[in-house]
Amino acid sequence: MSVIDACVAVKWFLPESQSDLAETVLREDDVRIAPEHLLVEVGNTLLRAHRADAITLDQARASVSALGTLIQLRPIHEIADAALQIASIVGCTHYDALYVVAAERWDAALVTADARLVRQLQTAQ
Repeated sequence: MSVIDACVAVKWFLPESQSDLAETVLREDDVRIAPEHLLVEVGNTLLRAHRADAITLDQARASVSALGTLIQLRPIHEIADAALQIASIVGCTHYDALYVVAAERWDAALVTADARLVRQLQTAQ
């Protein structure tokens, strides 16, 4: 089982650096999960891409809709408090800490393309 963060998921819809690596996650025979706020994070990134004329609004909407078929979304209410604590220790954002806690809580590997988060986690250890 893998927890997918927004940095990886957005690469499935927008051509970015390491999009090819993100696509390998889709080809793997593994259960993909994410805290439900993934929809908001990916949606916001796609909206910015639309406003920059990189994609159409219909493409953004279709991409957000597709997330529900690509990833099992999990509620955040049961991990939000623990994520606040992790965020305060690590120095990351609350929404990034939700992915970290989700991986711990659901015994899954965290799959991220967020180099800053990785550095913060390594520094905190």
